Amino acid sequence: MAHAVEHISDPADPRLADYAHVGDPGWLRGHGLFVAEGRLVVERLAGAGRFRIRSLLLAPTAHHALMDKIAAIPCPVYLAPRQVMEALTGFSFHQGCLALAERGPALPLSSLEAGRWMLGIEEVGNP
Repeated sequence: MAHAVEHISDPADPRLADYAHVGDPGWLRGHGLFVAEGRLVVERLAGAGRFRIRSLLLAPTAHHALMDKIAAIPCPVYLAPRQVMEALTGFSFHQGCLALAERGPALPLSSLEAGRWMLGIEEVGNP
């Protein structure tokens, strides 16, 4: 199923309002959201199926690279030039690829599979 791409040319476009808060972990947490940045992270988020992706904000090159991997995600896909993305977020950290997803309920440690580990760290600006 192909997703509809919505082209954005104005960082003040109201469809992108939540992206203005990607640098504010308190706002994101308070709204039940988290941000995924970069192609690899967004690709893994899309493939995991655990979290509902609310929307994707992609530069044209990131969209081209991820097209097949995000085709079945039932969410808006916003395509914007990097300059628009940087003006909106105030950062150039995102490699032209951002996703907003809904936080799920916390899982108990006992639900982790033996031998598989994942670590989530909040408020890390440069892993």
